[in-house]
Amino acid sequence: MKFLQFFLTIPPSVNKIWRRSKNGGMHRSQNYSKWIALSRITLKALEIPEWDCPVEITIVIHGGKTWRSNRDIDNVPKGILDAMVLEGILIDDNCEIVRKLIIEYRPPEGRKTDAVVEITVREFCG
Repeated sequence: MKFLQFFLTIPPSVNKIWRRSKNGGMHRSQNYSKWIALSRITLKALEIPEWDCPVEITIVIHGGKTWRSNRDIDNVPKGILDAMVLEGILIDDNCEIVRKLIIEYRPPEGRKTDAVVEITVREFCG
């Protein structure tokens, strides 16, 4: 079974990725644009398998600096999935492609530990 595993910094909350412009339109926040750009640099370096079928994605949030324990866990996947689509790891993040999404939080192992997300992508041929 093919799989891909990598780490990224914590993405901005989904509540902070979009901003309304003065003319009423929506655009990416500066913080989100910066996070996407840095994440894409990491993703470019990966050897990406060719997926023959839909995938399941596991996101493990490793708490630490830059993570607030009162943050909603469901605000994390959006930015990660968007970055994976932009970099061509996924052709889309709809239900035809992403069939299973697991999100887990693990408290920090130490006070000086940086918060990161660990992402694992596997074939979902079930």
